[in-house]
Formats: sequence, C-alpha cells, structure tokens
Amino acid sequence: MKDVIKRLEASCRLAELTAHVLAVPSAEIAKVRDVLPLSAELEEWYLNGAPTGFEIPWSVEWLSLYHPAELIERQEGYRWTSGVGGPVDPHWDPAWLLIGDCSGDAIIADTGAQGTPVFYAFHGESIVSLIPMAPDISSFLATLAIWIGVRCVRFKKGARNEDGTLRQDLFEEFALQLRRWQALPPEYIDVLGDYVN
Repeated sequence: MKDVIKRLEASCRLAELTAHVLAVPSAEIAKVRDVLPLSAELEEWYLNGAPTGFEIPWSVEWLSLYHPAELIERQEGYRWTSGVGGPVDPHWDPAWLLIGDCSGDAIIADTGAQGTPVFYAFHGESIVSLIPMAPDISSFLATLAIWIGVRCVRFKKGARNEDGTLRQDLFEEFALQLRRWQALPPEYIDVLGDYVN
C-alpha cells in the first residue's frame, strides 16, 4: 500500500495538481471509526497518505476523494437521508462508505468485503446498483495514479476532441497502462472505461 500511495503522490506532483496525500494520526481515524465503518485497508490508506484537497480531472467532471475528517459530514444524502446521523437510506448497505464523488455520483468502498472493493453509483433518489471500479483499495489508488499519468501528463494539452469528449486514444492508453502495470483485473478495465467515457 505504501508504494501505491507514493506512486499516487508522485503522479499528482508530475501533473502539477493541487491534490496530494498526507498521513493522518490514528486518533483522527478513531473518531471516524466511532461513527462509520472503516476497514483495515481504509485505515492503512489514511494512516499512510489520506487524500487532501484531492480533486482530479475525470471525464467531463472532477473526481474528488474525501479526507477522513470530511467522511462523516459527506455521508449526508447518501448513507443518511437527512442530516448527519439522520435516518439511514433503506437502500444503503451498512458496510458501504462514501469515500468520494464525481459530480454527485458516489464512489463507495465496501468495508464488509475482503480487500475493500471500490464501486461507483449514479446518484439519484437512491443507490440502486453498484458498478465495480476496483477489487480493492490498493488497486483503486494504483488506477488513479495511472489515470493521472495518462490524462493529466501525457494528454495534458490535448485530452479532448472538438466536441468536448475525451479522445479515444486516451482511453486506449489508459487501458494499456492498466494492463501493463497489472493495476486491475481485465474484467474491471472495460467497465471502468465505460464509466470514464
């Protein structure tokens, strides 16, 4: 995990993004754990390099990851239907933790599953189905590091077509790098490509 976090930080620096990662004291993580489910993988991530001011260009929107200090407040409208600690959405699994979003579309870690897989879900009246992003937190962070390298470094000046959509060769390079670095199992790559596109 530490190597993946270092790679993510290096990608952010290379891309000249303001997003970065910083270690969080265990006492701060314990405050979150008292209210929300945290897996061992999430705790390891946050202890070694939690997202701080983490916003990266995604498709047409920005993808944001939350610092642990924001997690409780950010669950409103997803886990809790109104107010922090309010009524729990009946469609929200108690093991799910909203760790970020992309223009309101939820990025969810399943703290009850081995490795803490990461999913996204389109935000609407309620979360109906989850679409897989990564089988575990480490793969998710590696995927983001690769995305930043492709989208924000290699294609920094020319990521979009004339109509504003992302270029097809950007997706092809992203998939190639995911395979090269074995960041994701093959079945995740096509699904992720559909989400980004």
